[in-house]
Parts: sequence; C-alpha cells; structure tokens
Amino acid sequence: MRILRLIPDLPRLRISSIDSIEADDNLMLAIATEPRLMPHLHLSLQAGDDMILKRMKRRHLRDDAIRFCEDARKLRPDLVFGADIIAGFPTETEEMFENSLKLVDDCGLTFLHVFPIPRARARPPHGCPKCRARRSRTAPRVCAPRAMPRFWRICKARPAGPA
Repeated sequence: MRILRLIPDLPRLRISSIDSIEADDNLMLAIATEPRLMPHLHLSLQAGDDMILKRMKRRHLRDDAIRFCEDARKLRPDLVFGADIIAGFPTETEEMFENSLKLVDDCGLTFLHVFPIPRARARPPHGCPKCRARRSRTAPRVCAPRAMPRFWRICKARPAGPA
C-alpha cells in the first residue's frame, strides 16, 4: 500500500515472490481494495510437502499456502495465483511429489515456474546430515524429466480464471 500511496500516478502494480506467511494486514487490505494491484500474485511455494519444505528450510507449511490463497480469494474473487515449484528435490519420494501436485489444485494455481533438479546434480541442503543419509537410500525419488511433463499437463488443463 505504501508504494501505491507514494506514487499515485502508478497505473498498476504486480506483486511477485510472495511468501504466504509474510502476508500482513496491509497486503490483504490492498488485495481487497486497491484496483491498481494486478489480480495475479506469484507465490514462492517451492513444494507442497511439509517434510520437503522443512528440508528446504522454508518458513511456511503447505496449509499456510492454502489458507493464504483461500483468504485472498475471499477478498478478491478474480485473483489468480502462479508459483515456483522445485521438482526432484533430494529425498523427494513419489508421495511427496504427489503432495506438490495436489497443492497445485488446493491453491488453484494457474501458472507454474517449475525448476527441475536432475538426480545426478541433486545435493542435500547445506548442513542437513539426515538429508545426505536419505539420499543414499534406494527409496524412489522423483526424476525431474518425469516431473516436468506432469506439471505442464496440469497447467495447460487449468483455465486462466479463478478455479
């Protein structure tokens, strides 16, 4: 809201890379009342599984993202969301990957930036010894080339308007 107050001639403002837990009352007020705020928000989600989010050292959980999308859509029904998703994070199982796919639907995401991590180059996050141990196990992991087409199919099937 401060930017819009300081620059009254600004015709529009697009907000991106929002971390859902940083959405304060001022942002929610802007979503609800400011017509210059573009109806597309880009979220920095990274994953839809709480364990993977923890291993990524993210501050939000899956439910935080869902709650933010629901609350923002109540304030402004025409709002659409895009997000960043990492596919193939070290130690990500098929079930964890499915949680990320489900988050696409649960948040009603209409556009994704998918960042694959090829298995050969995947490294656990710095300072995470448990991640290194899990990486050496034979549990199934998402292979980035297999993950990308699945995300794109979901994106292409989703209408451009709110879900």
